[in-house]
Amino acid sequence: MKKMLLGIVCLMCISESLGQKLEFTGGINLNRYLDADSFLDGYLPPGLKWDTGYQMALSLRSIRWWHCLPVKVTLRLDYVKGRIDEYYGGMGGGTSYHAAVDKINLGFGFFPVNIKIAKKFWVSIGGELSGRVWDHTTGEKWAFSMYATPPVRTWSLDDDALQLNKDFFFGVSADFSYDFWLSDVWHLAPHYRFYLGLTDEFRNLESSIRSVRNYFEMGIIRRI
Repeated sequence: MKKMLLGIVCLMCISESLGQKLEFTGGINLNRYLDADSFLDGYLPPGLKWDTGYQMALSLRSIRWWHCLPVKVTLRLDYVKGRIDEYYGGMGGGTSYHAAVDKINLGFGFFPVNIKIAKKFWVSIGGELSGRVWDHTTGEKWAFSMYATPPVRTWSLDDDALQLNKDFFFGVSADFSYDFWLSDVWHLAPHYRFYLGLTDEFRNLESSIRSVRNYFEMGIIRRI
């Protein structure tokens, strides 16, 4: 986590200060966990629901790197909620996981594509690296085997007893916002952002479980 924060400071220090904008955003996120292999095959299990969490972020827009196109960097704190309902097995037995997972993640986003359209509409595309700083997990693991004694066994997943939660994860993100100018210095900007995880959020599972999130945010911007 210290390396992540140090990287953010370095990015800000070596960038030029031409037309930069400092932005604070807050809002909600809608998260669900999907099996990546099933998702790519076009199959979504029935009954999946979006869980609502919260987020806040501090961003620097319009950072110009050595006279190149403007980029955007973001430091984000996410409170993310979601459920795991997974089953593996066949006629002779199987294993299932049923858990509710709440997490707080600290993430750094880098958006090399940061395009302004018609003076007020912004499109930003990039990647986000996040680290888990807190979690609360409840649920159970259930296993059945016709050849075992006893045939059914259960394990508690409370407080991440089986260490399912990974520490770091990475994904791609696309952000769309529109600036409402309050003055030459202050702006308001509603955002919609989509995040797709490219790395697994959990370990010790047979499936590749990744996060898909929608964000609805409001930002206040100051030109610096």
